[in-house]
This record gives sequence, C-alpha cells and structure tokens, in this order.
Amino acid sequence: MIYRYLPYRLTLGSPVVISTIGGDPNSSGCLPYIPGSVMRGVMARRLGDPSKDRSPREEFHDLVLGGKVRWLNAYPAHGNRQALPVPLSLRKSKNTVEDDGKTFDLAAYAKEGQWPEEQVVSIGSAFLNLGASRLFFVRPRMKMRLHHQRDRVKGRAWQDERGQAHGAMFTFESLAEGQEFMGMVQVCGTSDEACKALANRIREQIGEVALIGRSKRAGYGGNARIEWLDEQEKEATGTGFQGMRFLITTIPKGSFFRLLFVSDAVLRDPRTGQVNPETLEQVVDGLFQGQAQIGGTFVKTGLAGGFNRKWRLEVPQVRTVVAGSVLLLEAKNEIPKDLVARILHEGVGERKAEGFGRVVLLDEPIKHLTIIPQEQPNYKAPQHQEDPPALVAFIERRILDRRLSDRITNVAHDVASSAQDIPSNSLLGRLRTPLRRAPETGLGDLRAWLSSDNEDERLKKPAMEQLEKCRVRANGSTQNLREWLIHVLDEENMISGLKAKPLIQKYHIVSEESARRYLVDKSAELKARFIDAVLAALLLENRSQEVASNE
Repeated sequence: MIYRYLPYRLTLGSPVVISTIGGDPNSSGCLPYIPGSVMRGVMARRLGDPSKDRSPREEFHDLVLGGKVRWLNAYPAHGNRQALPVPLSLRKSKNTVEDDGKTFDLAAYAKEGQWPEEQVVSIGSAFLNLGASRLFFVRPRMKMRLHHQRDRVKGRAWQDERGQAHGAMFTFESLAEGQEFMGMVQVCGTSDEACKALANRIREQIGEVALIGRSKRAGYGGNARIEWLDEQEKEATGTGFQGMRFLITTIPKGSFFRLLFVSDAVLRDPRTGQVNPETLEQVVDGLFQGQAQIGGTFVKTGLAGGFNRKWRLEVPQVRTVVAGSVLLLEAKNEIPKDLVARILHEGVGERKAEGFGRVVLLDEPIKHLTIIPQEQPNYKAPQHQEDPPALVAFIERRILDRRLSDRITNVAHDVASSAQDIPSNSLLGRLRTPLRRAPETGLGDLRAWLSSDNEDERLKKPAMEQLEKCRVRANGSTQNLREWLIHVLDEENMISGLKAKPLIQKYHIVSEESARRYLVDKSAELKARFIDAVLAALLLENRSQEVASNE
C-alpha cells in the first residue's frame, strides 16, 4: 500500500467554536486546534446525503467512509511548518522570574532514574514547531464573547415559580479570526496514480472556502479559506536537532527513542473488547512486535465525543490517550525501517479516518533544551469595512474599564505589599493631590515635583529622602519609590506597563485594534489612576502597620 499526504492551510475569516466536552451548561470551551473530524464533516456535507441521492454514493464511500482517506488534525501554522502538540514530558522551572527558554525533558531523566534538582511545572496547553532548527512554543489566539438570551416580553432573564429559567447569560470561547492552521489529508492506494486521483477528487469537492464549527449563523463558523499545498510522502518532516529529531529510518538495537502521540488515540482492550486507554503498553508492545521495551511513560487521558449529522445524535464519548503523551522506549533488537514506516503511516487504535491515533518517533531525549517561550502562530488581521454600532463600542469600553480597574487594584496591592520604609501618610496624601485635577495637568505637576531642574518646583530634601528610602518591587526588579514613580510617568504605553494585552485579547468585542486604540487614548488617565491606586495602597499599608504596632 502506498501512502501520500495532502497538506492544506486554513486561514480563518471569522471566529471558530469547536466545543470541548464538559464545562458549565451556559458556556462553551473551545479546542485549540481543528480536529480532522471537522474537515471530514465538511467533505460529507459537500457530497450530500448518499441515501437520498445515489450519484455521490461511490464518492461518499471513497472520500468519507471507505478508509482510503484519513482527515488529520489541523494545528497552528508557524511559518511554513505545522506545529504539533507539546510532549507531556517537557517541563519548565517553577522559580524562574523571567522565562529564559530553559526546558527540562523528564524522559531523559527517567532513562537514568533521576529527577531534576530544580522545581519544575507543566508547560501547559501549547504546540511546538517540531522539526525546525529553532524551537518555539506556539499558542493559538483565543477569544471569548458574552451572549445574552432574554425574555422578549420582559426584556430580561428571569425565573418563574417553578424555578424554570427564561433567558440566560452564556459565553462562547473561540479561535480568533485571522489565524492560520495547517492540516493534512492522508490518502492511500495501490499506486501513485491512484493516490493522485484521490487527492484531485478531494481538492475538487472541498473547494476553496469552508464553514467549520458550531453557531455558523451567529457570526462564527470560521469562513475559512483553504489553500492546498504540494503533496508529500511523510507526515512529519524537518531535520530538527538533537533531542527533537524525527526518526524515520532503522532504529539500532539498544538505542533509546520516544513515541509521541500527535493526536488523541482511541484504544480497545483486545481481551475485553472495551475502549480502555490503560491498555496502551500492550498496544505499543504489539505495535513494535515485541522489539521495544518501555522505559518511562508520560501519559494523560481524556474524553472524545462528536455529533452524527445523519442521525442527529451525539457520538458516544470514549476515553482516550491525549495528544502529547510520550513513551520512552528502548530497542531490544534492531527495528527495521519498514516497520517504522508502517507505524508512522498506520497510526494506533481506532477512528483513524477522523485523525485519531497519529504518532511520530523522536530520537533519544536530552535533559535540557532551549525553547523560545512563546510565539504567536501565523496571523493576518481581518479588515473591518464598517464602523460598529455606537452601542457595541460603548459596551466594549465599559467592559475594558471594569477589567482594567480590577487589574490596577491588584497590581497596586502587589506593589504596596512589597514596600519597605513607606513614606509618611502626609507625604503620600500630598502626592495624591495633583491627581485630582485633569490627568495631563496633574501628571505634569507630579513630574515637576519629582524631577524638575528648578529647585523651587521640586519637593524639599526631606520628602525626597523619604521617597528614595522607600523600596518597592515591580516588574521583577526592586527600585526606590521615586524611581518607580518617574518610570510610570514616562511610560509611553500603559498597556505594557499594566500587562493589559491579555485583557484586550480576551474582552474585546469589536476588534483587538479598537480595544487597543481606546486604551492608548486613555493612557494619561490610566497613569493617574494607577499611581493614585498605589499611593492609596501604601497609605493603607502604613495604617495597618501602625495598628499592628499598637497592639
């Protein structure tokens, strides 16, 4: 049997909701990738119902049901490369203030029966551009919208005497528009010509644009533009470097290597006939025909479900081995190239047509890797042709103001709680006085008090000494209060000063650009609010210390 892979690139023109299993009934979490089952459903929808029209029946069998075509998951694109799930054996240091990219691979420690001396924590949900010469953690851009369902008569949500709700508030998490994802379609046949014919039929039927996910009539659905790329002979490509190289050739006897699941796997216990991920070790032993011995496992289990459009019923949920799970293996005998190729092409377990059970083999792990902390996937900002309604823009500003107020309060509390030798309450109250005026005027007066060349405008020496004696910790460094105030006054972009970028990404309604523009326009007001909040928190810290000393 000959296998070929047909890569494609999806560019999202609108948000995509691909719901996860579980969660609050009035909310919908979203997967950080596009499952192969979604693209398989796109093809099925293109072909129509074969029970009603006989003409596409053969096409439906070949492209959807027959097993000749497997629709693999689409993951975030990083450059011209498809990112893959991060191996669960990777960890980062818990105590590092700034992420320096140093990453620990526990699979290498398991090989020697050791554990890192440093405290380490999980990487979290991310992807990795495996096969590249420089490794990046890639995290797709997510967004969340709040939706309000209300009673049309009363104009609000309410409950009747029986406790039945009429209307509700619910949220949709989604993949943000503008992102690019790369996926593959595996085709198999008895010859190259048969594989190419299948690939051409897939391109012709799918077309160039597809709606994916749920709530397509509510502004979601992706409106994804599809770009078909050149066919290739392998799923995973790239040279990589030591500790993260793909293995596609003969594996020598006695060498260590890893089996990485790059999609969820549905495994069935051959003895009981039940789906059971705990049979993983027996399945892997059979996969390598007893030629590989397991030396360590880093495995996580989850749930997989789905929805059958034909039956209009949910697909029964099953437990799975989660993508990113890693097994450290040692070759007891030489593992031939043909067996390696068969494992990589065939995958593991069931539901392979939907992209389940995909694996890659990696070389022997090393203890320490340098992986650049975070890189955004390919992103093309969508163009908004029309201005949003005034009410929508007003709601966006109100939400951002509320979230920023919470952020300012929290950051101010952190700065104040780290302070040593806090100035007197009278001096702190005096510094707050200019901030009662218009923001630009008040900030100008405060700047003159702290750093003017004119001695008559500056604070007197005793006040300056109090500010310079007080030490605060902010943004990972310690400085005196006068230096900190001057730094905040000169901060050109308070969005970075308050680390407000995640708030913009999560709580915008119109677009990230409109939310950013609104906060930039309010930069002076944000500075004044931030400084005043810190000074107020220092006052409270002073008073609490006085009460404690009196007791």
